[in-house]
Amino acid sequence: MIGATLFGIWGNAVLLAWAGLALSAALPRPGVWERRLTAFGGFCVPAILSVGWAALLLTATIHPGAGDLFTLEGVATRFADRDRLLLLYFESLTLSLFMGGWIVADARRKGVPRGAMILVLPVQFLFGPAGFALYVAVRKPI
Repeated sequence: MIGATLFGIWGNAVLLAWAGLALSAALPRPGVWERRLTAFGGFCVPAILSVGWAALLLTATIHPGAGDLFTLEGVATRFADRDRLLLLYFESLTLSLFMGGWIVADARRKGVPRGAMILVLPVQFLFGPAGFALYVAVRKPI
């Protein structure tokens, strides 16, 4: 029951933050609202979720002996437990959101066209690392 409630709260917070990032990337002129939306969606919400994740980790009934992270079978065993799976999912959502915030802020600094960001952000939201790879491909060189 508590897992389903947390799942809903976490998911809604992430969707709200992604909406802020998308709006920030879509605003026609850089300004104070663009920076605020990027800070909210890409840094404040992930920071709050990270604290929540750490609290869940401390309170979860996770036994460190089950499974390992060096074989596929060990990973499957480790994440067969719903508490562990929920923590892994929350971690993935939070890190992807943080990376989305970094992408929006970096795109602003590098002058990446907004049209490219319309393509990159949904891929980052849905597929995480593939979105980062796409962003690296479309951004201007360092």
